[in-house]
Amino acid sequence: MIRWMLKKWSSKSAVKDAQRLLNFMEVGTDYEMATSLISATVTRSIMINSETFGHYFPDNYLNDDVQITQDELVKLSMYNVKVIAYQKKLSISPEWSHQATASGLLIWAMSIRSITITDCFPYGRHIWCHLLRGKSGWIDGMNEIGHFDTNTSQTHVDDLYPVPKLLAPQDDGPPSVAK
Repeated sequence: MIRWMLKKWSSKSAVKDAQRLLNFMEVGTDYEMATSLISATVTRSIMINSETFGHYFPDNYLNDDVQITQDELVKLSMYNVKVIAYQKKLSISPEWSHQATASGLLIWAMSIRSITITDCFPYGRHIWCHLLRGKSGWIDGMNEIGHFDTNTSQTHVDDLYPVPKLLAPQDDGPPSVAK
């Protein structure tokens, strides 16, 4: 009984958090969505390469390459607890780089919740639909912050492109690099 109540409370809390993020994204401009997509990209790169997150990022689950077993569900949930804690820590920092990383962590925390909590799945899809409104400004933004330049290969762009297939099945992949 207690386990069921905790699970129900956790699910309701996760849905409220997802609704809150979605409300902001619905009123955001395409430029703001590009900025958020850039934050998600850079943060994903940090998470993949960081000891804080154990050099682990659940791309294989977010891209629907691997089915989530019960054991993996626990592992993803524990990983997400770490992501959320770090996001909260960075969100109170006055440094803009910490704020940008916190923004990206929030997107990934909600994305992971979307694949681990059934009630959150539709919100995850809606969140990524809004983020994709910023796709046209993504390459230019990545250029501005120094991640891409005129010599950037399409392979590098493809590797960094953060959009999870499971949450954005309508996406046609990363933009082309104009040479």
